[in-house]
Amino acid sequence: MKGLFLKTFVWFWLTTIITISATYFISSRLTDNNRHTHDIDEIVAHYFEEFEQELNEQGIGEFARELKHQRLPRGIGILLVDDHNNVIAVKRVPKPILQHYLDTGNWPEPRGVKLNIKAKAFEIDARQLTLFILWLPKKVHADNFDHRPWFKPFQRTPGWAAFRLLLALLVSGLICYFLARYISKPIVKLRAAVNQVEQGNYDNKVAAEFKNRSDEIADLASDFDRMSDEIKNQFQQREELLRDISHELRSPLARMRVASELIKEKIDASNSSEIDRIEREISRLDDLIGEIIDFSKLTNQSSQVNKQQINLVELIQQIIADVNFEGESTHKQAIFNTSYTRVDIYANKTLIMRAIENVLRNALKYSANDTNVTCSLALENHQAIIAVADKGPGVPEHELEQIFEPFYRTSKSRDRKSGGTGLGLAISKQAIEVHQGEIKANNGEEHGLVVTIRLPLSTQTIQ
Repeated sequence: MKGLFLKTFVWFWLTTIITISATYFISSRLTDNNRHTHDIDEIVAHYFEEFEQELNEQGIGEFARELKHQRLPRGIGILLVDDHNNVIAVKRVPKPILQHYLDTGNWPEPRGVKLNIKAKAFEIDARQLTLFILWLPKKVHADNFDHRPWFKPFQRTPGWAAFRLLLALLVSGLICYFLARYISKPIVKLRAAVNQVEQGNYDNKVAAEFKNRSDEIADLASDFDRMSDEIKNQFQQREELLRDISHELRSPLARMRVASELIKEKIDASNSSEIDRIEREISRLDDLIGEIIDFSKLTNQSSQVNKQQINLVELIQQIIADVNFEGESTHKQAIFNTSYTRVDIYANKTLIMRAIENVLRNALKYSANDTNVTCSLALENHQAIIAVADKGPGVPEHELEQIFEPFYRTSKSRDRKSGGTGLGLAISKQAIEVHQGEIKANNGEEHGLVVTIRLPLSTQTIQ
């Protein structure tokens, strides 16, 4: 159970079920204890003996007067009639039951009420009397006789109690569902807003959706909007700073390049090695500044870049032809393996080309001399999967995710030895993610690094 809604719903409902079940169990036990505290027959026999004695000692009239003020246990009713069913004394006999007996001479069977009646005949003052003791386990209303609601026939069925318990559980479940939804729904909206910010959409505001609330969730939404605005401002300031610094650095670099060319013309060729070193460092700085500008542009890109249909097979073949031309001096080659001649994706050609090219150049750079880099293209789950495997030293397992961070250098100092800027794979990652793709690195089974790129296919145009 990972969802907040599911956890809240289950815990609320379990608590309600336990509460209802415990209440039902305790009330049932208390009712049973009340009903069976004493045996009915013993109580009735006791009262028959007591009332017979009182009738003989006090007489009928005095007994009737005393009965009105006598305290009886809960659920006990008394009726004393003569042989013509004339009422002499009555106490706690519900009117519907009494009236039914007087009209018909028979005791009724109220719906939903278990009625126990004991009778004993006496002869007092030469009159035949009958004393009835009624045991009423619950209060009897007129609707036990006159009205018949739709559910009354079911009350006497064995499953009526279970049905009421099930109905209570279902109603409580419905209440818990809406309560859990009320609690978790704002969290879902906030999470969606966080995902929007992660994708670079800082203008997605959530406080307006909680304007009718005045609790901590509404405060959290307002704080989130302020945080989003602050992140947006800081991000924009960082981008502006990077662009300004990069452009400001390129001007003196251009002047240094011109100055080195002038110096080189004035000195002998035998003494130009130092100038060549200066020119290489200037070119390296210029490349680094270019990478910084490109990375800055990519991190500020949204998914709304200019896209078109691209044949990925032809694009990879073109990139491999370019990198192989540059790798001839070290006898390194990239080999492309695929069974397809056409695989279409909907993407920005420049960005995808740059992403794949950086990965391939990186693989050729760290592969051993006289080895080949393998690039394969396969399809899986409506995705194009590009895998680039080199024959280099690989990367420590704990650093496989970090190599896609800007300027990150592994513990083996791959970039220091090769003179890389540390931005190539970072740019590749940004370019792939702009297209809702994924890029990951893993070490090969024997040695080397395998970089896998996943890109969504645009259509089923596959050959």
